[in-house]
Amino acid sequence: ASGQLPVVFNNDTMASILATFSGVFSAKSIQEGRSLLKGRLGATIASEIVNIIDDAHHSDGMSTSPFDSEGYPTQRTALVENGKLKSFLHNTVTAAIDNTKSTGNAARGYKGPLSVSPSNFYIQPDNHTVEELVSAYDEIIEIVDLQGLHSGANPISGDFSLSAEGFQWRNGKKVGGLSNFTISGNFFRLLENTEMIGNNFKFNTTGCGAPSVLVNKMSISSK
Repeated sequence: ASGQLPVVFNNDTMASILATFSGVFSAKSIQEGRSLLKGRLGATIASEIVNIIDDAHHSDGMSTSPFDSEGYPTQRTALVENGKLKSFLHNTVTAAIDNTKSTGNAARGYKGPLSVSPSNFYIQPDNHTVEELVSAYDEIIEIVDLQGLHSGANPISGDFSLSAEGFQWRNGKKVGGLSNFTISGNFFRLLENTEMIGNNFKFNTTGCGAPSVLVNKMSISSK
């Protein structure tokens, strides 16, 4: 039935959501007024268990590199640390505007202007098993596939409404598959309502990574 339910995003779907909204951490987006994180450095924007990292030196990453597109040395940057917003991603131009140092995240295409892009961008895993996540509530929806991330997500506001597939769990037991339903919410509220983080971390092909994540309430509606 439709309603507010606890949801477990598996590692693939959580990485896809993170990739979709990665631009909110770009200093260029901040300076152009395209991110709601403007003016919020040091503020709590997520559950205290959430840590979001950009690490161009990660040994398992898809975008590992010693230098960015400006030839500036790359680094590991903690963007969210124990729920608090600690940094944005910078190239040398955005860093000069904010009177800080580049984080080594300059990106440039063959014809495009200089921009900012994450490298190996991920949510740090915790030590919980997937079994613990799907057993945390009497009823939980596990999301294993999302569609419409480009058309159904607003990268500025953080709002999303996506077609989903997954499984229904009751008292830690899988009771059936679910398809053709909608999950809607907001990326920033998702971070705030994150209750448990799994240990099954992996990167996807876009260079974003995540473990499975339990969010204590999301809007689910059947079609």
